[in-house]
Amino acid sequence: MIGEKEQEGVHYLHSHGTGRLQTGHGLFGALVVEPAGSTYIEPQSGGKLSSGWSAIIRDPHGSAFREFTIFYHEIGDEQFRHRNKAEFLLPLIDPNTGAYKPGARALNYRSESLMNLLDLQSNRFRFKDPSQAYSSYTFGDHSTPIARSYLGDLVKTRLVHGGLEVFHVHHTFVALPDVFTDLETC
Repeated sequence: MIGEKEQEGVHYLHSHGTGRLQTGHGLFGALVVEPAGSTYIEPQSGGKLSSGWSAIIRDPHGSAFREFTIFYHEIGDEQFRHRNKAEFLLPLIDPNTGAYKPGARALNYRSESLMNLLDLQSNRFRFKDPSQAYSSYTFGDHSTPIARSYLGDLVKTRLVHGGLEVFHVHHTFVALPDVFTDLETC
């Protein structure tokens, strides 16, 4: 039971039944505890928020901050075969990168297969450039969640391992003010 004095943070929820089968098909979640009296703002509209992976938290006793809750997890178990939009089975090995089970690793219930993006790039431009595979410039924004904030925003990222097998190291890019000094003089 979460009490009034509970430290802020994230609490992972999942079934203790057939764990991998249920978790691999999305039966998991999280309860995020905020400072008492906080209000939750939807980042895009500025309206009230009751649920979601991205929020602005207004703490009555401290600074407001942006918050992102990110789940890393596997989709399906070893017997589960992934399909593309046309319902064709995906290969077990990505022919472009050699990755095992493309589309099987996800963030917040979403997975963008590098294989599909490289194939799309090849069809459109007649070459494959892995450095541009996840670029919004090339393909627009992907289904994979993008944690957006502004320079100077206080940000808290809650990381949750929502699976039972594959762990991942989370890499965060931090833009330093010195990087933008040349842009300001243009």
